Amino acid sequence: MERNPDSTNAHPEHTNASTDTNHPVSTTNTPSTQQDHAQPRTPQYRPQSRRTTRITIITLCVVLALIAAVVGWSVYTNRIKSALSPNETTLSNNSSNTGANGNQQNTNPLLDTSNDQCDTQLQVVASVNQWGSLAQSIGGKCATVTSIIASTSVEPHDYEPTPADLAKLQQADIVILNGAGYDPWATKAQLDSTRQHIITVGSLVGIDQNDSATGNTNDSDSESTSSDTQHDEHTSEHTHAHTHTHAHTHTHAHTDSNGNSINPHLWFDLEAVDQAAHAIEHTYAQVAAAQHSTSTSATITKRFQQWDSQYDVLTKHVAQLKAQNANKKLSFISTESIIDDILTDLGITNITPESYTNAMNNDAEPSPSDLQHALDLLNSKQATMLIVNPQELNNYAQRLQQAAQQANIPIIEVSEQLPENQSDLLTWLSTIVNKVEQASHTAS
Repeated sequence: MERNPDSTNAHPEHTNASTDTNHPVSTTNTPSTQQDHAQPRTPQYRPQSRRTTRITIITLCVVLALIAAVVGWSVYTNRIKSALSPNETTLSNNSSNTGANGNQQNTNPLLDTSNDQCDTQLQVVASVNQWGSLAQSIGGKCATVTSIIASTSVEPHDYEPTPADLAKLQQADIVILNGAGYDPWATKAQLDSTRQHIITVGSLVGIDQNDSATGNTNDSDSESTSSDTQHDEHTSEHTHAHTHTHAHTHTHAHTDSNGNSINPHLWFDLEAVDQAAHAIEHTYAQVAAAQHSTSTSATITKRFQQWDSQYDVLTKHVAQLKAQNANKKLSFISTESIIDDILTDLGITNITPESYTNAMNNDAEPSPSDLQHALDLLNSKQATMLIVNPQELNNYAQRLQQAAQQANIPIIEVSEQLPENQSDLLTWLSTIVNKVEQASHTAS
């Protein structure tokens, strides 16, 4: 019987299968049918599923990598901060006004002039912006204050005034000078004490201009002395009870007629700041009264009371810190006598070699033995902090700074001029006190 050719090739796969295996070929079409239905799904769905899976995995990896990077960076920076020695986090006087606990201090109400009522404008010129800032705080919107030296980039000791500077001093109604040999260039303006109100802070605290070698022969001193006498009578009516006391050891090279050294950085002397503020308020009141400016007078009184309150907060804080430092045996070395008075008020001892200080403040070179003495005090950690004036960072100051860094001694930078980012003198002084407090905690 002949085979049907069609029957032979009807299911070739079955024939091949029967030749390749010992098992009988199933005549059921179900496996073949399922295979026929399953085969088209492979190219349509499996590649898409795998592609989606790959994208999901990649996305997840990227997200995890980003999270790890953020966490890692946070951990890294925290470790760096905790590992840094105090000198590597140099305490700059440009820093914000925060206490040792890191909390931001209260906003100064003196910055708000929205409620100031003025029916006259006080024209004030200060030789330096430290006193100009104080004058502005008390005068508020009622005072137009110009400071001749108003930048930390200016060298105040060698300053030469321009004709425009001298004209500003001559035209002002109220002039505020530091005195104590710090701004002798201001005397070139030939101020007229018969017309102008001249406040010289050095005279207020008993420093005679001639003693401090300024060569000042104009009448500004007599005006300041006269103003100071009137100021004393005025303040006797003012209930002002500060508990702040001073035991200053001035170490600046300027000397008085008795040979006593004078520190001309009077804005770092809290007592001098207080006396200057009273003299400014008294002078403002005089000018406003002469012009029958009742609104200006009321504003000046209000603002001075606000300033006085802020000053009391600062001096009480200083007194508290001094009590806390009583048993800590804290000491400092300074590249130049700047905040010596504040540090003394805080109960911190100045161990800077006197001959080194005198040499630096006279723009002279310290002897090798004086420099080595200061370096030894830092290397042996007898000094617990170093004070640096960034405006006078010479080679000797840099060597002291390097020694402090190697010994992990806190470095506090304090410029002479009020930094641009500090709103006013009291805020700046509070910032400095807080930085010293922070360094004291580190040292102890």
